[in-house]
Amino acid sequence: MAERYQFYGLISVFALIMWWMAQLTVSKQVVSSEIPSNSPDYFSNGYEKIEMDLEGKLKSRVIADKVVHYSATDIAELENLVMTMYKPEAPAWVIRSETGTVPAGGRDIFLNGKVFIDREEAPGFSKIKIITSNLKVKPDINYAETDEWTDLIMPPNKTSGKGMEATFSSPIHLKLLANVRGIYE
Repeated sequence: MAERYQFYGLISVFALIMWWMAQLTVSKQVVSSEIPSNSPDYFSNGYEKIEMDLEGKLKSRVIADKVVHYSATDIAELENLVMTMYKPEAPAWVIRSETGTVPAGGRDIFLNGKVFIDREEAPGFSKIKIITSNLKVKPDINYAETDEWTDLIMPPNKTSGKGMEATFSSPIHLKLLANVRGIYE
């Protein structure tokens, strides 16, 4: 019986030695799942977002050639942005910009560089074209503002000034803030 315990003891010691040697020879790989702070966590080519009102009617539409989102800052960057705001029984407002930024929360959109805002002519509505830059848009309340030079064109008239505040819903309100000049025919 003592021989039997010796045999089991030797097998146990042998198993422990083999396990210890296996632990020494196994290389442990460490894989980092941390995303660098300056890298995007997702992107989209051919982005489109459509928003409807409570009655199911088209409220707004945002199209961009490319969207890149950064997780560290929760900022989305858009290229060749076209934003359309629809109003019942009125022509839509179309806002175009080469680039845009949507910060965390998504309540505001910052349009960078040259910005073009258009509303087509329709019965009871004049054609309006606005040329400015660096525009902050609040889509939820149909509002936009800038501190930059702005040209407001309602053919054949043109009014220019520094800074603008605009409300695109009824009643439409376009206000140039300083150094206002106009050419009227």
